[in-house]
Amino acid sequence: MRQSKTLTGKPFSYEGALQTELKIRTASSVVDISSDVITFVMGELERGEENAMGACRDNPSPGSLGDKLKREMGTSPQVLSYLIPLLQEVGFCTAFKQGRAYVVRRPMRRRTVKP
Repeated sequence: MRQSKTLTGKPFSYEGALQTELKIRTASSVVDISSDVITFVMGELERGEENAMGACRDNPSPGSLGDKLKREMGTSPQVLSYLIPLLQEVGFCTAFKQGRAYVVRRPMRRRTVKP
């Protein structure tokens, strides 16, 4: 099993891949993240420049990734605590703290100008 940490520094282990599905193991639980959820989150990040993370399982910030994940996929926003750091490790996004919340940003792609 590979190791990583949440944005707040809590360790977790995982197996699987971002292209398929993930099984997350923490000290107290096991969380499965399906390929549909991974694809949904990556798609949402592709749409906007910045997104509030909203990983609170009970009350994610309105309009946040967690809110959309809960409403549209019926999945706990808490999976973002594991998925975002893994997406960040492969360079798909960056995450940073803004006030008390985390914000996720998709890096800008370089555009080439055709002559």
